[in-house]
Amino acid sequence: MLFCLSCSAGAYATGGASACTGCAAGTFSTGAGVSVCTQCDAGSWTESGASSCQACMRGSFSTGGSSSCTSCAAGSYCSGIGLSSWGTRCSYGTFSTGGATSCTFCIQGSYGASTG
Repeated sequence: MLFCLSCSAGAYATGGASACTGCAAGTFSTGAGVSVCTQCDAGSWTESGASSCQACMRGSFSTGGSSSCTSCAAGSYCSGIGLSSWGTRCSYGTFSTGGATSCTFCIQGSYGASTG
């Protein structure tokens, strides 16, 4: 071969490699010619072979290097985008299902005796 080729965004190659390797899920590379992929920050995720990470949507969160976002647990809510923790517990007299962006007040004739 007369020359070496650079890997495209979303892939990497170590010295002496004969081919590019796609970045693993939860990692990315933004430019050509990189030798290592970068881990996604907490609050974001990506599939394999990515050139950037995506922020977790409302109702979910992720830790660093994630291949997906996790729905906030029932009894809590995640109102922001790109959250890195499970969210906020619902207060007395309210409730939520998993993946909620807010808590709902208990209807008349019912009550919430605990938080979360």
